[in-house]
Amino acid sequence: MKLQGSYDMEIYKNPVHFWKILDGEGRVIGVNSGFVSGKDSYRSRGLFVETDWRGRGFAKRLLKATEAQAIVFDKKILWSFARGSALKVYQSVGFEVVGEDVGQIGEFGPNFYVAKKL
Repeated sequence: MKLQGSYDMEIYKNPVHFWKILDGEGRVIGVNSGFVSGKDSYRSRGLFVETDWRGRGFAKRLLKATEAQAIVFDKKILWSFARGSALKVYQSVGFEVVGEDVGQIGEFGPNFYVAKKL
């Protein structure tokens, strides 16, 4: 096992899955990605919906697609670092805050460690 900080670098050999939602003209209005992050876990990363399209359930659909992929891989936990501004949408599909505010990650924050048992 090769570590970078506390991360097992072997996880980067796993494929990354991407989901997108298009508007009626084929423009991307929402995205998310996910990957196997451990023996029992799958990570949701990069959830985003264009501002004008928020509040219409697209983020929930993207999270549900990510959850479905985690289940395909027989994972027990789906987790993410949710932005504070998106925390309610994660909670609306069954995620729970399992750690304190982890602060700002890059230019975005606050962020919360959230997880959902599958």
